[in-house]
Amino acid sequence: MTPYIMSDDELNVRRSERYESLVAIWEIMPASKSGNFAMCPVRRAEVIEHYIDNLRVIKFRYKMPERIQLHKVAGLMAYAIVKYRPISVIHSDPPKKHQFINETFALIHGLSVCAEHIHSPHSRITKLKYHDTWFDSLNHLLHHRNTTPESLAFIFETLCLTLFPENFDIS
Repeated sequence: MTPYIMSDDELNVRRSERYESLVAIWEIMPASKSGNFAMCPVRRAEVIEHYIDNLRVIKFRYKMPERIQLHKVAGLMAYAIVKYRPISVIHSDPPKKHQFINETFALIHGLSVCAEHIHSPHSRITKLKYHDTWFDSLNHLLHHRNTTPESLAFIFETLCLTLFPENFDIS
Protein backbone atom coordinates (compact mmCIF):
# COMPACT_ATOMS: atom_id res chain seq x y z
CA MET A 1 0.00 0.00 0.00
CA THR A 2 1.36 3.44 -0.86
CA PRO A 3 2.07 5.59 2.22
CA TYR A 4 -0.41 8.31 1.28
CA ILE A 5 -3.36 5.92 1.09
CA MET A 6 -4.75 5.52 4.58
CA SER A 7 -5.29 2.07 6.04
CA ASP A 8 -8.53 1.15 7.75
CA ASP A 9 -6.73 1.19 11.10
CA GLU A 10 -5.40 4.70 10.50
CA LEU A 11 -8.85 5.89 9.42
CA ASN A 12 -10.38 4.47 12.59
CA VAL A 13 -7.76 6.24 14.72
CA ARG A 14 -8.55 9.56 13.00
CA ARG A 15 -12.31 8.98 13.45
CA SER A 16 -11.80 8.30 17.12
CA GLU A 17 -9.62 11.41 17.57
CA ARG A 18 -12.17 13.66 15.90
CA TYR A 19 -15.07 12.10 17.81
CA GLU A 20 -13.27 12.69 21.10
CA SER A 21 -12.39 16.27 20.18
CA LEU A 22 -15.95 17.12 19.11
CA VAL A 23 -17.46 15.72 22.29
CA ALA A 24 -14.82 17.28 24.57
CA ILE A 25 -15.18 20.76 23.06
CA TRP A 26 -18.98 20.58 23.10
CA GLU A 27 -18.97 19.56 26.76
CA ILE A 28 -16.91 22.60 27.82
CA MET A 29 -19.15 25.06 25.97
CA PRO A 30 -21.73 26.76 28.21
CA ALA A 31 -24.42 26.14 25.58
CA SER A 32 -24.12 22.39 26.17
CA LYS A 33 -25.36 22.88 29.73
CA SER A 34 -28.09 25.41 28.96
CA GLY A 35 -30.76 22.89 28.01
CA ASN A 36 -31.44 24.81 24.78
CA PHE A 37 -29.13 22.74 22.57
CA ALA A 38 -27.96 19.18 22.02
CA MET A 39 -25.42 17.50 19.78
CA CYS A 40 -27.12 15.22 17.26
CA PRO A 41 -25.24 11.89 17.03
CA VAL A 42 -26.20 11.38 13.37
CA ARG A 43 -24.95 14.81 12.30
CA ARG A 44 -21.84 14.40 14.45
CA ALA A 45 -21.09 11.20 12.52
CA GLU A 46 -21.66 13.05 9.23
CA VAL A 47 -19.17 15.72 10.31
CA ILE A 48 -16.56 13.09 11.07
CA GLU A 49 -17.12 11.14 7.85
CA HIS A 50 -16.98 14.33 5.77
CA TYR A 51 -13.67 15.17 7.47
CA ILE A 52 -12.36 11.64 6.78
CA ASP A 53 -13.38 11.86 3.10
CA ASN A 54 -11.62 15.21 2.68
CA LEU A 55 -8.58 13.96 4.59
CA ARG A 56 -8.26 10.97 2.25
CA VAL A 57 -8.51 13.19 -0.81
CA ILE A 58 -5.90 15.65 0.47
CA LYS A 59 -3.45 12.92 1.45
CA PHE A 60 -3.86 11.19 -1.92
CA ARG A 61 -3.83 14.36 -4.05
CA TYR A 62 -0.70 15.79 -2.40
CA LYS A 63 0.89 12.39 -1.72
CA MET A 64 1.27 13.12 1.99
CA PRO A 65 2.65 10.11 3.87
CA GLU A 66 2.48 11.83 7.25
CA ARG A 67 -0.43 13.21 9.24
CA ILE A 68 -1.67 16.58 8.03
CA GLN A 69 -0.85 19.76 9.97
CA LEU A 70 -3.14 20.87 12.80
CA HIS A 71 -4.38 23.99 10.99
CA LYS A 72 -5.54 21.80 8.10
CA VAL A 73 -7.40 19.53 10.52
CA ALA A 74 -8.99 22.65 12.03
CA GLY A 75 -10.09 23.94 8.60
CA LEU A 76 -11.50 20.61 7.42
CA MET A 77 -13.40 20.09 10.66
CA ALA A 78 -14.71 23.68 10.83
CA TYR A 79 -16.08 23.35 7.31
CA ALA A 80 -17.77 20.03 8.11
CA ILE A 81 -19.26 21.40 11.36
CA VAL A 82 -20.78 24.38 9.56
CA LYS A 83 -22.03 22.20 6.71
CA TYR A 84 -23.70 19.49 8.83
CA ARG A 85 -24.65 21.64 11.86
CA PRO A 86 -24.38 18.97 14.57
CA ILE A 87 -25.72 21.23 17.31
CA SER A 88 -29.53 21.20 17.31
CA VAL A 89 -31.90 23.65 18.94
CA ILE A 90 -34.10 21.95 21.54
CA HIS A 91 -36.20 24.96 22.50
CA SER A 92 -37.85 26.85 19.68
CA ASP A 93 -36.84 30.33 20.78
CA PRO A 94 -33.20 30.48 21.87
CA PRO A 95 -31.66 33.89 22.41
CA LYS A 96 -30.58 35.61 19.21
CA LYS A 97 -26.94 35.36 20.24
CA HIS A 98 -27.20 31.59 19.82
CA GLN A 99 -28.15 31.75 16.14
CA PHE A 100 -24.45 31.14 15.39
CA ILE A 101 -24.11 28.13 17.72
CA ASN A 102 -22.66 25.79 15.09
CA GLU A 103 -20.32 28.48 13.76
CA THR A 104 -19.15 29.25 17.30
CA PHE A 105 -18.65 25.53 17.90
CA ALA A 106 -16.63 25.26 14.66
CA LEU A 107 -14.39 28.16 15.69
CA ILE A 108 -13.81 26.95 19.24
CA HIS A 109 -13.09 23.45 17.96
CA GLY A 110 -10.67 24.85 15.34
CA LEU A 111 -8.90 26.98 17.94
CA SER A 112 -8.54 23.98 20.23
CA VAL A 113 -7.08 21.84 17.44
CA CYS A 114 -4.58 24.59 16.58
CA ALA A 115 -3.63 24.91 20.25
CA GLU A 116 -3.05 21.19 20.90
CA HIS A 117 0.12 20.65 22.96
CA ILE A 118 0.15 24.30 24.13
CA HIS A 119 0.06 25.19 27.82
CA SER A 120 -2.63 27.84 28.59
CA PRO A 121 -3.62 28.65 24.98
CA HIS A 122 -6.72 30.54 26.15
CA SER A 123 -4.61 33.38 27.51
CA ARG A 124 -2.82 33.80 24.17
CA ILE A 125 -6.11 34.04 22.30
CA THR A 126 -7.99 36.38 24.63
CA LYS A 127 -5.02 38.76 24.97
CA LEU A 128 -5.26 39.62 21.28
CA LYS A 129 -6.23 43.26 20.83
CA TYR A 130 -8.97 42.44 18.33
CA HIS A 131 -10.07 39.03 19.65
CA ASP A 132 -13.79 39.84 19.90
CA THR A 133 -13.88 41.56 16.51
CA TRP A 134 -12.02 38.68 14.85
CA PHE A 135 -14.29 36.08 16.43
CA ASP A 136 -17.49 37.96 15.51
CA SER A 137 -16.30 38.56 11.95
CA LEU A 138 -15.37 34.94 11.43
CA ASN A 139 -18.69 33.81 12.93
CA HIS A 140 -20.46 36.09 10.43
CA LEU A 141 -18.34 34.73 7.57
CA LEU A 142 -19.14 31.12 8.46
CA HIS A 143 -22.86 31.83 8.82
CA HIS A 144 -23.51 34.14 5.86
CA ARG A 145 -20.82 33.49 3.26
CA ASN A 146 -19.59 30.53 1.25
CA THR A 147 -16.32 29.02 2.37
CA THR A 148 -14.25 25.99 1.48
CA PRO A 149 -12.26 23.66 3.70
CA GLU A 150 -9.09 25.06 2.13
CA SER A 151 -10.02 28.69 2.83
CA LEU A 152 -10.72 27.84 6.46
CA ALA A 153 -7.41 25.96 6.68
CA PHE A 154 -5.68 29.16 5.52
CA ILE A 155 -7.46 31.16 8.21
CA PHE A 156 -6.38 28.67 10.87
CA GLU A 157 -2.88 28.57 9.35
CA THR A 158 -2.58 32.32 9.89
CA LEU A 159 -3.82 31.89 13.43
CA CYS A 160 -1.26 29.13 14.09
CA LEU A 161 1.58 31.22 12.65
CA THR A 162 0.53 34.18 14.80
CA LEU A 163 -0.42 32.57 18.11
CA PHE A 164 1.03 29.08 18.11
CA PRO A 165 4.11 29.09 15.84
CA GLU A 166 5.58 26.14 17.74
CA ASN A 167 2.57 24.09 16.57
CA PHE A 168 2.80 25.03 12.91
CA ASP A 169 4.63 21.93 11.74
CA ILE A 170 3.03 19.54 14.20
CA SER A 171 0.64 17.06 12.63
